[in-house]
Amino acid sequence: MNTPSPHGPSPILLDHQRLPTAGARAAHVFMLDGNLRLAIPQLAVDKPDSPAAMNGRHSNISLLLYRWTAGKFIADGELPVSGGEDACFFTIGNAEFLAIRAGGKTYLAFANLQGESLLYRWEHGSFVRHQSISGPGAREFALIETRSGLYLIQVNFILGTPAAPKTDLVSYIYRWQDEMLVKVEEFATFGATDAATFSADGRRYVVISNSLSRDIRFREDSVVYRFNG
Repeated sequence: MNTPSPHGPSPILLDHQRLPTAGARAAHVFMLDGNLRLAIPQLAVDKPDSPAAMNGRHSNISLLLYRWTAGKFIADGELPVSGGEDACFFTIGNAEFLAIRAGGKTYLAFANLQGESLLYRWEHGSFVRHQSISGPGAREFALIETRSGLYLIQVNFILGTPAAPKTDLVSYIYRWQDEMLVKVEEFATFGATDAATFSADGRRYVVISNSLSRDIRFREDSVVYRFNG
């Protein structure tokens, strides 16, 4: 429940709508075919009749799609992708990087911690599977567009088991060519959780946040890279 705001008697945030989710990891709003849409990747759902616990769940759950109609989001389909961490929409030639439209096609990239990370293509009013990007471990995507093309950066978080986690992984850079994402480089990360891009002094940069060292300690450098693509 919201408390009164110091800016006045009413709270700044007002409940508008509740969306039933389980283990939601991200919320991405984008425009597609003239409609405002929302995608929510979900990590896991609670196991029936199990006590509350982080490990008392399974990842057989879908990514949720919604469309804004009459002042609220309505369900607009699901994608059968489990263990979801992130979804990314992007447009070639558009600095907003919310959707990709290449050769008249629109794509959605899905990061999966526990299985395949996938690229979906918008076709005839629905998303269809276009390409498998990588195996498990993916946490976050970032996009960067230069004169040489569009790049997708995928940072990988963790593999292994709770008893034997592996955080020293390689993350990937893909380049869009021939209507596919093609891996062009790998780089070391340690429990990577996010990637951000920016421009300064006429150059492009990428920031990678690392969260867990090789020996599973929180002290680990995050890195600023100069992007040379």
